[in-house]
Amino acid sequence: MEHRNFPTPVRTRMGVVLFAMACGLTAYGPMTGCESKPPTPANTGFASPDRYTTRGVIVELPDAKRVGNPDLMIQHERIADFKDSSGKVVGMNSMIMDFPLAPGLSIAGLAKGDKVEVVMEVDWSQLPPHRAASIKKIDAATVLDFSNPKK
Repeated sequence: MEHRNFPTPVRTRMGVVLFAMACGLTAYGPMTGCESKPPTPANTGFASPDRYTTRGVIVELPDAKRVGNPDLMIQHERIADFKDSSGKVVGMNSMIMDFPLAPGLSIAGLAKGDKVEVVMEVDWSQLPPHRAASIKKIDAATVLDFSNPKK
């Protein structure tokens, strides 16, 4: 087996990286677990969320038995004014997306294939950071636009 002898600057950088990893240091600070607050459990405490109204089609109703993602699934239109976690407006393309339901939000009377208007709340300090705050059925004849801008 051939042994590679890295130049001194590379060996030094590798040593610093390995030392940092061994000490539990990252670019975000020490990995102690005691110095940062854990995220609030899902769908609670959305103190001052951003709110976005979009329209879409219900792809799947919530199902606790569904493996992977039991939430409401909606194919929604593009959200042009969507902000990322830094507050920058980046937009969100049309997609099929999960929508955890806000506490007390009823989806009684809704079915797979229904066209809906949904208000999504986003609070980047939460996990997950989004939820459906309200949802209502809209006219089945409503024309939806699932196109995305070309890059």
